[in-house]
Amino acid sequence: MPEPNYYIKDFTTLLFARQVELHFYLLLLILIRSTFQMAAAVKPTNVLVIGGTGSVGKFIVEASVKAGHPTFALVRESTMFNPAKSSIIQTFKNLGVNLLLVCSILLFSIFDIF
Repeated sequence: MPEPNYYIKDFTTLLFARQVELHFYLLLLILIRSTFQMAAAVKPTNVLVIGGTGSVGKFIVEASVKAGHPTFALVRESTMFNPAKSSIIQTFKNLGVNLLLVCSILLFSIFDIF
């Protein structure tokens, strides 16, 4: 007669394991849902990229805009009118990047103070 008790105990263990598994999946779904709600509630952050027309900076600017952040790129006056960089500047304008024009003379005078 020990066999029926063994089966009942095994069946109870199986039910308990299924219940634990169900609770785990329920908690996982709640966690995923709350994560998406938190991500939707996050405000976009203003991003300033210095060196945005460089080899790495252009990708950072593009990724920031595509992520929905208001993006500002600090651009030197000489870069703004450089024919080699004109395609990058035009791409930034098309993406809606705010270009901040900085005069090179101003940069040198600031660094000379320090």
